[in-house]
Amino acid sequence: MATASARLPTAWCLGRFVIDLPDMRLAGRSDFMGGVEIAFVGTVVSDPAIAWREHIQRFQNAPGPMGHPSAFIDSREGDGALALVTHFADRDDPDQVVVEAAVPTGGGLTVFSASANGLAFIETAFERVQRAARSFRLSTEIEFAPPDGFCVPGGAIMLQADGPEQTTAVLRGEGGLQVEISLATVALPRVEPIESVTARAMETLAAGGVHPEIMRAGAREAAGLSGSEIVLRIPGEAPPKFLAMFSFPGEPDHAPTAPSVSITVEGPDTNGLEPYDQIIGSFRRL
Repeated sequence: MATASARLPTAWCLGRFVIDLPDMRLAGRSDFMGGVEIAFVGTVVSDPAIAWREHIQRFQNAPGPMGHPSAFIDSREGDGALALVTHFADRDDPDQVVVEAAVPTGGGLTVFSASANGLAFIETAFERVQRAARSFRLSTEIEFAPPDGFCVPGGAIMLQADGPEQTTAVLRGEGGLQVEISLATVALPRVEPIESVTARAMETLAAGGVHPEIMRAGAREAAGLSGSEIVLRIPGEAPPKFLAMFSFPGEPDHAPTAPSVSITVEGPDTNGLEPYDQIIGSFRRL
């Protein structure tokens, strides 16, 4: 990972948690809440209506299942959203249908999508995406960390948990610093024990002639969750790298305040464990 930035860390709101990170850019993110997937679609046009029409054109120009001229099915005005569109998700399976609603956000659209297993279930999917879109608030309209919100690109869905939730993000910074975060409510604990992950990683590295050193391993608490950690020093490069992992298995019954947690931090070993400890130490609930 990279050396600590001279600038103050930036607070990133992910799901129902916050983490402070040095100067980093988002390399990838996915969010899922109550049967709805949320994604940011960047646009080059400033008018959201034009951006939405261009988004719909992607489905109008894409081939549809047999008997359908394109992947596009229908579009309509939505309540609390810019507009809604229905399209086929798989040209080989006409039962795989997706409903999308969009809200304009800075530099693009925040798109809410739900799957419908067949045209008969479209209205249920419409209800899901409209409920999420109606409850969405731009980050400029709300306090940074709303206690009842679920943070997504561009803002937060102001709803309490009523089903499975999942957030994953990959962020990259200067000097090779990378942070991967995964949060998921679970019906039963499902995170693979960190010891198993570590053993597999060490075997893979050893097969390539690299023999990492375990710098620290054991119990670790973050955001009030009693998890475990392991920190490896990986020689063979200048400077050597470190790979640090924190994990918590999650509590059953989809507990939104105690999801499964996996945080991986890696980068050059120039400041010892300080970057990792600062990142994990900042992880907290909304």
